[in-house]
Amino acid sequence: MINDDNDHHQTPLIHSKSGSTSISVPPLHVFQHLQIKGEDDSTGCNSMEDQHDQSYSNHSSQQSFHPYENNVDNTDDPNTTFISNTISRNDGASSLASSIINLLNTVAGAGMLGLPAAYAGSGYIGGTIMMFLAAYFSANGLQLLSFSADTAREKFIGSHQPDSSHSTNSQSATEGANPTYKASFYSVAQAALPEFTILIDFAVAIKCFGVATGYFITVADCMVQVFVFFLSPEKDSSSSISKLFISRQFWVITALLLVLPISFFKTLDSLKFTSLFSLILIYSLAIGIVFYAQGILDPCPITENGYPPEVPLDQLSMYDHLSNTTSTNPATCHGSTEYFSTPTDTLSNLPIFVFSFTCHQNIFSIYNELSNRTQSRLKKVISTSILSALFLYSIVAMEGYKTFGNHVKGDILLNYPQTMEVTLMRIGIAIMVILSYPLQLDPSRRCILSLIHEINNILENRRQQKRMFMENRSDKEMVSVQMDRSSCFTDSFSMDILSHADSEMHSRSSSITGPNDEVSEQDANNVKVDHPMEEMQLLTTEENPFSPNVVNNIQTNDNHLFYVVTCFFLLGSFFIAMLVSNLGLILAIVGATGSTMVSYILPGAIYLQLHPEQSIWNQKWKRLAYIQLVLGFAIVPTALYFVLWDGASA
Repeated sequence: MINDDNDHHQTPLIHSKSGSTSISVPPLHVFQHLQIKGEDDSTGCNSMEDQHDQSYSNHSSQQSFHPYENNVDNTDDPNTTFISNTISRNDGASSLASSIINLLNTVAGAGMLGLPAAYAGSGYIGGTIMMFLAAYFSANGLQLLSFSADTAREKFIGSHQPDSSHSTNSQSATEGANPTYKASFYSVAQAALPEFTILIDFAVAIKCFGVATGYFITVADCMVQVFVFFLSPEKDSSSSISKLFISRQFWVITALLLVLPISFFKTLDSLKFTSLFSLILIYSLAIGIVFYAQGILDPCPITENGYPPEVPLDQLSMYDHLSNTTSTNPATCHGSTEYFSTPTDTLSNLPIFVFSFTCHQNIFSIYNELSNRTQSRLKKVISTSILSALFLYSIVAMEGYKTFGNHVKGDILLNYPQTMEVTLMRIGIAIMVILSYPLQLDPSRRCILSLIHEINNILENRRQQKRMFMENRSDKEMVSVQMDRSSCFTDSFSMDILSHADSEMHSRSSSITGPNDEVSEQDANNVKVDHPMEEMQLLTTEENPFSPNVVNNIQTNDNHLFYVVTCFFLLGSFFIAMLVSNLGLILAIVGATGSTMVSYILPGAIYLQLHPEQSIWNQKWKRLAYIQLVLGFAIVPTALYFVLWDGASA
């Protein structure tokens, strides 16, 4: 239920026109003054998804949400009116299976190759506990964000309630227009933490951009190793073609060309088949690791010289203890295993477990695109995806740790001999990260578009303030000149004229910004004006790259801006991957801060801000939100400490 404690009659409206239709839309800051009625504390720990599902059913039980039907659905609350045709549920077309595939593909990736090393530092039991806790709190954060999206949507609906005193205008306003709510980090943060919207969008965009750039580097590294294997010493590896295939720059360019066709889809549902193929490759990789652990494939076969065949030179020292032996038992080449490790070693591996389950940047796209969206269906998507990832990760971590013990490396593929089987696994990883690239591009692009929209609003407000200041100064200068030329005016009458000019300026200010958004004298004085003509040039919107002519309604995904942002994202990650061969430390720092913010801090903080009326003692989700938030603030410094410590040691 919506409980708007503020009178909508007093809320200034921003009027825009679409054709011949006038649409009244309140400014975004109105979200801050809306509150959601909580459930009675006597109900105890009611299921949050049931509450939100009931909210949906109340809006749709009597009529369908057809975008062009001019019907009003009145709930039991006489103070609340929902406009089903004006603000529709805007359900997507994605099936449950498609949503699960895309979210699971966002979770699972090449990062799982580092989990065996995390187990080596934590032990079997310690690593398993950390793995299950990371999976649980990842699912918890996803659920909190989905609840927050529902609440923000209800606030959006409340802010678009028609003015009862202008009922005739409200009907005409809805004709030909159908405002819909799209959940995103920007829209949800605007409802909960409006002062941090820019920071939140920037953090998510940078985090996803860094991961996507790392994908290009991973493709190059894998394919270089693949062709080093194929170009054996017996073959002529000095030819220009051979040098081309072992050049990482060549494979970065190739990766860019392969990513281009799948980078311009506007929905995640369009990527369901590529995501499915990527998941097939991921599970095939896990099967290969199991085969090596169970002895079906030999992880370290022994040759006459005492070393595995085709083993890289930097791994020879790992097999020194096998010299002068002819054993082919895989158990003879792995180190020791433990059930527990020291607390320091266990905590040092905490970031690996946390980052492995980070997929929260795509939960709002899943929310928007899921058909017949309810919290129950969203819970199925979240739980199925996280449990599937947990199953996959547990197999890879335990079997990989079992194979090599404490000799396992940060990338377990570096432990295996250079054989055809491992080479095929590397090719699979390269294809997998290429297919997963759009899953990092899409949320980053959405955040960048939101940032441009916000910058456009800031610049527009700035232009309005300058325009007011110019008009105010012109009026005062005109009165001053008239006073100098007319000596017959008395001092008191002159003051009346100046006062009249000020009142005229005040009325113009109200017509621009609304009665409640006056520009203070201090803000006006802070505007520097060197020349009136220069000031008028600043007021033109055609020269402003973020003007409404360029942005042209971000909420409808303007095609021009969509393609521009996509191209800049691709080129940016491409050039960085071409110039930098190792982003390990930078990506670790971005992951320690950005991933923790997205998966722990933001879900907890946003939920708490949107549900202040809930009692911490009677609402389990509010307790979990507090735990999520506290854990996030604890993980960031812990992860940064160990990341910087490892970087300094290296």
